[in-house]
Amino acid sequence: MFQKVTSLLGPHKVFHPQSIDPTWLQDQRGRFTSLPLAVVFPDSHEDVVRLVRFCSAENLSLVAQAGNTGLVGGAVANGAQQILLNFSRMNRVRALYPQDRVMVAEAGCTLLQVNDAAKAHGLRFPLGLSVADRCCVGGNIATNAGGMNVLRHGMTRNLIYGIEGVLADGTPLHHLVRVPKNNVGFDVAQLFIGTEGTLALMTAATLKLVTLPQTTASVMVACDDLACAVSLLHRLQEQTADHVESFEIMSRDAMDLVVHHRNFSWPLKARTPWIVLTQIIFPHFCTPQEALPAIIGDLKAEHAVVAITADEQTALWYPRQTLPWIQGPSIKHDVAVPLSELPAFLASTQTLLMQIVPGIRPIIFGHLGDGNVHYNLLPPLDCPPEVFLARAPQLQDLIYDQVLRHHGSISAEHGLGRVKKNLYHQYADPGTLSVVHRIKQSLDPHHRLNPEL
Repeated sequence: MFQKVTSLLGPHKVFHPQSIDPTWLQDQRGRFTSLPLAVVFPDSHEDVVRLVRFCSAENLSLVAQAGNTGLVGGAVANGAQQILLNFSRMNRVRALYPQDRVMVAEAGCTLLQVNDAAKAHGLRFPLGLSVADRCCVGGNIATNAGGMNVLRHGMTRNLIYGIEGVLADGTPLHHLVRVPKNNVGFDVAQLFIGTEGTLALMTAATLKLVTLPQTTASVMVACDDLACAVSLLHRLQEQTADHVESFEIMSRDAMDLVVHHRNFSWPLKARTPWIVLTQIIFPHFCTPQEALPAIIGDLKAEHAVVAITADEQTALWYPRQTLPWIQGPSIKHDVAVPLSELPAFLASTQTLLMQIVPGIRPIIFGHLGDGNVHYNLLPPLDCPPEVFLARAPQLQDLIYDQVLRHHGSISAEHGLGRVKKNLYHQYADPGTLSVVHRIKQSLDPHHRLNPEL
C-alpha cells in the first residue's frame, strides 16, 4: 500500500515514517507518537483531493498536521491504515488585498509568515500566540486557536471569512469568501473551524487583517487579589475605549518559577499574590507618555512597571512567554470560567486540592481578560513526580467538576485531541453530542478523517 501512495504523488512527497525527522511523529508534549502507513507532504490543493479520493477508495484514514504545535495530541496518526498528512509545504500567501484588509493563505503558512506579509501593507493578522514562528494557519483553524489577543479580536473563528478544503469523500470545497458580510444560507466556513480535522481537510483560508498598531505600551501591575485584577481590567477598558490588546495574569508561584529557572529578577518591588501584564494600543494622535498617567491612575511605583519601547516590552513579557515551557512534570489544564465567577472558582478549587494533596503547588497563569486560565499542578516538594502524575485523573476530575460548577469550559483554547476526547463525552450535554455525531455521520460516515478523535 505504501508503494501505491508513493506512485500517486511521487517519492518526493511520500515518506516512510522511519525515514523522516522524528519530531514530526511526536506531539508537542511527547505523550503520543505517530505510527502511520506513510507521511505525506502535499504542495497543492489538487494533491490533497487526489490523496483523499485514493484513501476513500482504499479504505484508508487521514490525520492532518500543520506546525505540530498542538498540546492535546490532536495531530497524531496511529495505525497501518492511517496516513499522516503534513501541510508544511503548502505555505504560500496566495493573495493579499490591502483595501479589503484580507489575505488568502495556505494551511502551512506560519503566523509569523502571515504577519510578515501583512506588515508590508501596514496590516496584521491579530492572532497572538507565543509559537507564531511554528504554528500554522491550518492548525489554528482546526483548533479555533485563542491566545493573548482574544480580549480585543476574538478567537480564530472571528478572524476567518472563508475556507478552502477537501471533504472526506474527496469533494473539493472552494469557499474563499473575501467579505465579512456573506449571509447566504449556512456559514460553511464556521462549520469546520474548531473541528480538529474531523470533518474536512483545510488547505487555505481567507484571513481578516487589521491595522498594524503604531504605538503600544505594556504595563505590569502587582495585585493583592483577583478582584483587584478584574477591577483594573474594567477600568483600563473604559479609559482606553476597549484598546486593551491583552490582559494576562500570573500567580506569585508562577512568577517565582521563572525567577528560579531562568535566573530572572523579580520585576516589581511589591511581591503580591498576583501579577497582571497588559498591553494597550494607542492611536497615532496620542502617545503613551501623555495618556498612561491618567490610565494607570494612582498605582504606586512599587506596584507598576511601564514599558514603551519594543525592547522594554519584550523584556517585560519574557516571564509570561517563558512560563509554559519551564514547569517540568505537571498536570496541565486549559479551562475558562466567567470573570464574575473566577475568584470563587480559584478559591474553592485551591481548598479542595489542598485537602486531597497537602503541599500541592498550583501554577496559575493565563488570559484573564477572557477568563481563560491555565491551571497547572506541580507535585509537593517531597513527592516523586511519577507518584504525583499517577493521581492525574482524580485531580483533573476535581478541577473539571469545579469548572462546570462555575459555568465554565473544560477546554478554552487547546481543543480536545486525544487528551480530552473521553472527557468531552463525559461532560458534554447529550443534545450537543447528538448534533455533533449527526454532523460527523453526514460528512464522514466511514470516520476516515482523524479517526482517533
